[in-house]
Amino acid sequence: MRARVAWVVALAALLPACHRRSPAPAMVPDGGARAVVEAAPMFSKPIAASRTPSGVIVVAGLVADKHSIVAEGLATSGAALWSVAVLDGVSWGANAALRVLPAAAGAGVLWRGSRGDKAVTQLVTVSAKGEVSGAPLDVGVAPCATDDRIAWLDRSKGEVRVVTWPWVGPPSPSTLGLKGERDPTLVCGNSKVFLIGEGEDDITVSADGADAPQVFLRDRDFPGQEEQEHDAYVNADVLGMVRISTGGQLDVKELTPAQPSSPWRRLSTKLLPDDDVVAVDADERALAVVFTREAGDRCASSSAESVHVARAPRGQPTDASAESSFEVAPYDCDRDRGPYWTGGTRDAMTVAWVERAPKVEGTSAPIAALAYRAFTAGPLAELHRIEVPADDIVPAGCDRERCYAVALVRAPGTDDMQPEAVRLLSYP
Repeated sequence: MRARVAWVVALAALLPACHRRSPAPAMVPDGGARAVVEAAPMFSKPIAASRTPSGVIVVAGLVADKHSIVAEGLATSGAALWSVAVLDGVSWGANAALRVLPAAAGAGVLWRGSRGDKAVTQLVTVSAKGEVSGAPLDVGVAPCATDDRIAWLDRSKGEVRVVTWPWVGPPSPSTLGLKGERDPTLVCGNSKVFLIGEGEDDITVSADGADAPQVFLRDRDFPGQEEQEHDAYVNADVLGMVRISTGGQLDVKELTPAQPSSPWRRLSTKLLPDDDVVAVDADERALAVVFTREAGDRCASSSAESVHVARAPRGQPTDASAESSFEVAPYDCDRDRGPYWTGGTRDAMTVAWVERAPKVEGTSAPIAALAYRAFTAGPLAELHRIEVPADDIVPAGCDRERCYAVALVRAPGTDDMQPEAVRLLSYP
């Protein structure tokens, strides 16, 4: 078994009894994309971003010539609010990674890479006003964050235990842990931490406040249906999982206080053998499974793919006709797509992805655009593309009205060895 945790980042993943396939939509210019104040500092990869509860977009990136990680605060209009160095003595490496985790009063900037003469994973918190608080915190494996704390896995003394650290205040103990031969995955909701333990024939889940681990999935519950993968998601404090069999069946189950042992529910959408699930997400209304389908011999490029969504109401509805499955974007022989992410606003869920085009010249940026499409239980919105030559584009979360992404853009005629400005994109 292998699990992929969809960040409702997230992020934040449908299906039909009455299957409908939308016609191939025309790509339209995006008049609603806002944005775009370019301001110091000048970053190099990697970059990361997230929206704070107060609405400030915190962007973090490597400032290579200063050997530091710098955080910049942006208003949702794109205006630069502040910038501050959060971690010094760092240097780029092939395995370096950067994340920005939304915190109660700001964000946590998490760096995994070289600092000084050793490899570290360290977290620094910064307020929505750009105030750095406290010394860097050494963090363990697979960190995730709730509204009030960060959690990670600690492997010592023959067992796995969860360590939690509040954004404000002294350390708080956690009772979550795993013994025996189980592979752990950590998932965070708004306030709850879930520890998923993957065994040989089953999967258990431990949650904050639970007396004991609960068996969530058993292979014997799916006779004759070998598992291909399972993907976890979380909405608020509800943990869900989608199981995909080698035959393409999609089964879903959620863990709620009201129904801790709810049954598995089979969705009406069935995947083809080569379909690839790229995101699983949920909002308060529906579950969405985003998957890609190879274009086959329609394109010379073997990587060309169309994008699809299977959507189903949450809970245990009895009317399968409420499910739907549709094509979000037709294949494009001239562009490679991915990574993908999802986000939810007041009215709809949106799937977005990066598009790469063949290089025109040596200084061409590898990324050509950010594409996205919003969907609900009703008609699909138009497919949009924000043309923005960039070296990287990362998601930055959503509010009730819009979703945000940050692009690392280069000046014309330069290559990726030069520091670059960030550009805030908002959609839909």
